Parts: sequence; C-alpha cells; structure tokens
Amino acid sequence: MNLQRTLFRALLALSLIAVASCHSKENAPGGVVIGAILPLSGNDASYGLTARNAYQIAQDDARQQGRVPLHIVYGDSQFDAGKAGAEYTRLVEQEHAVGFVEATGSQIALELAARAAQDKVPILSAVDSTPRLTSHGGDFFFRVIPSDLVTSRALCDWAMKNGLRSAALVVNQQNGWAVGFKGATLTNYREQGGQLPDDAILTVTNETSDFNSGIARLNRNKPQVWFVGLMGRQAGLFVQQAAAQGIKGPFIAVDNLVDPVFVAAAGAEQTATRFALPAAANLSELAAFSAKYQQRFNRLPDFHGFEDYDAYFVMLKAVELVQGSGQPVTGSALQQQLKAMDTQGIMGRIQFDEHHDLVNPTFGVFTYDGKGNVIPVR
Repeated sequence: MNLQRTLFRALLALSLIAVASCHSKENAPGGVVIGAILPLSGNDASYGLTARNAYQIAQDDARQQGRVPLHIVYGDSQFDAGKAGAEYTRLVEQEHAVGFVEATGSQIALELAARAAQDKVPILSAVDSTPRLTSHGGDFFFRVIPSDLVTSRALCDWAMKNGLRSAALVVNQQNGWAVGFKGATLTNYREQGGQLPDDAILTVTNETSDFNSGIARLNRNKPQVWFVGLMGRQAGLFVQQAAAQGIKGPFIAVDNLVDPVFVAAAGAEQTATRFALPAAANLSELAAFSAKYQQRFNRLPDFHGFEDYDAYFVMLKAVELVQGSGQPVTGSALQQQLKAMDTQGIMGRIQFDEHHDLVNPTFGVFTYDGKGNVIPVR
C-alpha cells in the first residue's frame, strides 16, 4: 500500500511538472500567448476566417524569418457581445493571454476596451473603425485601421470632387459600427457643403431584408450618391434592390463593402460601389502575401486580410522588444511598446497617436471589376 501511494505521488509530481513545463513554454520568451476574439461561425464568420487565415500565413512567415511565432488562442464571438465577453474571460483567465491581436466588432471592442484597461491587457485591432473608439478605447486599445471619421472624410472628399453634392444614407441602427459611420458621414459631408438632410436617411434593423419602399421614398429627391451603412449580405441586398429600381449609384462606403459575403449578395451590381481604403501599401509585399493566401486557401484575400497580417506582426514586434529588454512579457510591457511603435506593414507605416489611432493614414478610392476583385477608381 505504501509502495502504491509512493508511486502515485511520483506520477502526480511528474504530471504537475509536465503541466508547468507546458505553461512555461507558452509564456516564456518565444512562447507568448496572444488571444483573438473573432466571429468564426454565424452570419459574419467571413471576418473571423479571413483573420485566422492571415495569422496562419504570418506564423509561417515569422518562422521563415527565424522568429518564434506568437501562440494564438481563439475565441468565437459569433459577433455577439455577450459571447465575446465570455471568451475574453476564458482567454485571459484560463489560456493566460497577455494581449489580443483582435476583438472583431466595434461595439464588442468598446465593451472589451474598459475590461482590457482594468486588466492591463492590450487589444490591437485590424477591423474596428468606429470613431467612438478614439475617445472611449482607453489606454490599452490600439488599431491598425483608420477611424471612420478619417476614412469617411476621404470618401466625402472624393464625392464632392466628383460633383456628388446631394446624398441619401441607409444605416442599420442596431449595429455599433454603422451608427459610428453615420455620424462620421453626416459630419464630413455636411461640413463640405453636401446636402444630406435628416429625411434622406433610411434607418433599418438587423432583420431588414426588403428595402424597396425605403429606397423608393429616398429616390424621390434623386440623390446623386448613396452612403451605405450596412454590412455583408444586408449591404448587398440593398445595392441589388436599388439597382432594380433603376438607381445606378454610386453606392459608397468604407471597408464594410470589402467582404466576400457582400460581393456574393451584390452580384453584378458590385461595380456600382465606391469605397475608401488605406492606399499607402507596400505593393511587392502585398502581392507576395496575396499569392500565399490564394495558394493556401484557393482565393484572394480581402482588405481585412492585409490589415490582420499587419496587426500580427505589430504584436510580434512588441513581444520581441519586451523580450529584448529583459522584462517579463506582460500586458503593461506590451502596451508601452505599442505606444512607441513605428514600423512598416504591408499596408504602410504603422505609428500610433495619443489616442492610439494611426498617424497620418493616406487613402484611395476603389471599386470592383465585376469578378470580385478590388481595383482602384481612375
């Protein structure tokens, strides 16, 4: 009996050592655990799947560069704030994530930013663009995508330069990103002299799929341009139904239209869209990433894939800088390195201002070629 007890204790001790060794490898230099809260299932899963694909390519590239990849642990939010909060807790408390390379969804990010500041765990996003994150993101939220306030200004500049001085706008009032886009668009377009009165705004919900009566009402004033504050399939349905009523657009927005789900829903009417995106890309690196993405996943990446790739390497560089300083890799140490970050990504220079927004982003206006490929507007 004593021999059995002794053997049991020995095996237990060995198992505890093995578990401790496993955790130390994940959190030791070169094995840092970083979380990613993504919609990996549900209607908006394309955002999460694109990000995960981009991280996999980034991990391979890091290995080829002789660098130790980040250990990414995933949480499936299904674009639901409650599920995202539960996944955040799990990844921090059980997986011991010291930072996040994504928390997809502007409303989700707003809710998690306060928790991240309290826990001192930085969140870096390639998707969340609502202007509200500039003032409410807190000390531990960063993003490699410009605020919609800045992007929509470039979009409105393009519209005014092309003589599009009267507009209509459709917005999903239940979507946090869309509400932010609406506010940014109204501010920028009206400040530049554009005519977009309150009665030229169509407000819808998540369940709206028939826009025909609202489109007919707004079209009575013959707007020259249509701002689209919708995402994915809903945006595609709106554009299709407007085109069926003889409206040629243009239908303009930001990165919400750079989504395979939108392209599928819009069909041939994708060519009537115009959208502003960051334009200071490193074209050779962007082309190399696109080729790897297509070879591995049998399709070209969308815009968010480029930003996801950049976010991964920004976080990896922050981790390496902390390691190089001899400090333990903690959320606070990562936050300090992110604040001082100045690096080149495939989408351009990445440097953060006092609000942790990108410094001086530049933009271009793009559309589709009818085959789902993004091309610049000439």
